[in-house]
Amino acid sequence: MPLRGALLLCLLALLLPVSWGQLQRIECPKKSGKSAHFYAIADTAMEIPYSEEVNVTVFDCSRRCRDDHGCMSYGYSKRLESCQLYDYDRETGPGFLVTSSDYIYYDTVDTKTSKPHYMGSCKHHRCENGAACRMDCSERGYYCECTEGYREEFCQTAYINEPRLVEEIISDRGRDGVGFTFNNMHFLAISSLNTMDPSGNSAQADQVILRYDYTTEQYEPMQTLAGLGMGYFMADFQLTGKQYLFLCNYKAWGGTQDTDSFLWVYDNSSDSFTVHQTIATKGCLAPASVRSSDGGFYLFLAFYYAPSTYSQESPVFKWYPRYERFVEVETIATTGVFIPDMFEMEGTVYVGIPNWRDSSGFTTAAEVWERSDSYDLYRGCYIDGTNRALDGENFSSDSMTVTMCIAFCRDRGYPYAGLQAQSQCFCGDENYDEHGSASDCNQQCAGDSSEYCGASWRNSIYMTEPSWSQTQVFSDSPAPGPMNLHYYSHDGSHYLVATRHHDGTSCDQNTEVYVWNAGLKEFEDHQTIAFVDSCPIGVHVFERGGEKFMLSENARKFFSTTEDDHWAVACRVFRLVDTMWVDYTTVDGFNVLSFTTFERDGELYIFQSGGRNETNPYENYSECTNKIYKWV
Repeated sequence: MPLRGALLLCLLALLLPVSWGQLQRIECPKKSGKSAHFYAIADTAMEIPYSEEVNVTVFDCSRRCRDDHGCMSYGYSKRLESCQLYDYDRETGPGFLVTSSDYIYYDTVDTKTSKPHYMGSCKHHRCENGAACRMDCSERGYYCECTEGYREEFCQTAYINEPRLVEEIISDRGRDGVGFTFNNMHFLAISSLNTMDPSGNSAQADQVILRYDYTTEQYEPMQTLAGLGMGYFMADFQLTGKQYLFLCNYKAWGGTQDTDSFLWVYDNSSDSFTVHQTIATKGCLAPASVRSSDGGFYLFLAFYYAPSTYSQESPVFKWYPRYERFVEVETIATTGVFIPDMFEMEGTVYVGIPNWRDSSGFTTAAEVWERSDSYDLYRGCYIDGTNRALDGENFSSDSMTVTMCIAFCRDRGYPYAGLQAQSQCFCGDENYDEHGSASDCNQQCAGDSSEYCGASWRNSIYMTEPSWSQTQVFSDSPAPGPMNLHYYSHDGSHYLVATRHHDGTSCDQNTEVYVWNAGLKEFEDHQTIAFVDSCPIGVHVFERGGEKFMLSENARKFFSTTEDDHWAVACRVFRLVDTMWVDYTTVDGFNVLSFTTFERDGELYIFQSGGRNETNPYENYSECTNKIYKWV
């Protein structure tokens, strides 16, 4: 059959009405870890789409969902030419499915359907070096899945695995940088600690966002983020179809560490990043985030120091799509915590906490905490009114229990549940306390006399998110405490790298690599990496060409610096051989405070921050050089 005829039949098969129980499948390339297969149910949609567009085809709708990290499923209406993206699917949000004669609902739940329908064509592909051609919804109709060791559009170039300097960017005293792509644009955000005014005094630095210009092949200034005093580490992520950027604001310029940090979102109408959410922070140093396998998204903020103490309550937040904002779900006691990491192992979410120092020195220990299975976080007794404090969904039951109410609200995407008058359950957000607190939630639950379910116009308030518990304390690890914890996995095993910076007198500290023992449920010693004439800050692990590499950040050569050359460092790059890290090459830098990696048009780049001016490092904190390397 001619190709055009085959494609026409595919289109007809996709667009013809489908009856209940009859499923169809669209096969497209894997993106962002999603299944390649979408399965469909006719006359079905889902409540509360986070994104909706019109005048698009079913092919465009499929591609939008696959390319969006937050999309779990989508609905398409041929009559309306409308595409709806959802952040739940049949497994994670079955209660959101509704009957809709206009829509066909698609998700990746395996329903053992019959023949798939294909889009695209590999008949005349140009993939080289054994690359697999994968059909997709692009204009070309396919993409090339490279074999290990090859890269670029058609897998025509072999990796030689080395960094090549491609661009230098001058900024204030650089602290961190993150690169990301959204809406076919590539951005680079750079945070800075401080700068220097014309009189030679320390001054407030700019926190900047640049955009890659494909004409000049350089990053060009786009925006300066306002309201930030001293920028530290950042995190970028896509949620509910939007691009977000969080930046830790360590302190207000000229003020204290009790200040605000901000979540920014890209606004298409103004072509700029605008403040989406303001979060009160105390010496916020670094964010860590993870997307869990059950669809949740978590953000941990490391609070390093607030006026007079390193002892802080560092918060854990969860993203609630219903409200499109983060809600605090836990606080963890930390001590001078620096650069943490969040990760998931075997379905459980963890946060690695590098408690670096306290007021007496650098003898604190790192910890690992996990998201538990306990759903009984009682927040207290609160007054309700005719203007409901919890104004979401509600129900009543003659067999009401605390667990029943919490599950009802949790499954519908609410952070809080309130039990009232023995048999009533209300769902809502942080406004549960708007009418004030009480102490007379003393009525027994209708379904369990051992529990209390509020009282008349009184809510017994519970979090719907489980608590967090301490899994491990690295109390037997050598001092000083680590400044950075970094997680990676390899061949089914899980690892944690602890980087030690200095002990208050010497920088020559070992970096420890730990491996997870699932039976003991703790990390065990795996490898010690010695550093000499180095002040390592942290590491960054990445994978390219089928191999793993580890970049080591290096602030300076010695604890006490007396010469300009002491800030010129060689940052070690390690290669993973079997399960052990071995020296591979070095990347030169000047007061390197962070490494991050990002992809742009299928190629991997390394951002290296520059913390001091290379010609006058002791007196000039402006005009610092950040470098971008391409891994080839």
